[in-house]
Amino acid sequence: MASKNRWDIKQLDVRSTFFNKDLNVEVYMCQPLGFEVKGEEDKVCLLKKTIYGLKQAPRAWYSKINSFFHTHGLVRSEADHNLYFSISREGLYVILILYVDDILLSGEVWHE
Repeated sequence: MASKNRWDIKQLDVRSTFFNKDLNVEVYMCQPLGFEVKGEEDKVCLLKKTIYGLKQAPRAWYSKINSFFHTHGLVRSEADHNLYFSISREGLYVILILYVDDILLSGEVWHE
């Protein structure tokens, strides 16, 4: 559609994808090297937010971004859950494709 209609395509990369997303399960980890509490080295940390490398991080990210898109009027495609779109009352299109932390965005609003 972007090519056919000569719409610009914008590319975005989300840098903080896997950091600071809310966890909906309890996850514990060993104290990080160099940050151990003296005399309490056998204790563990309860994570309140996601960190890079945590297996729950991608799901937490997707839940958060999906909720954000929905709140801002984008509809997720049933055929491809990485494709979002919006059609305004004036008939203007916005198309968004999400791949992990990369986003492609196009639509009539950027057409010049």
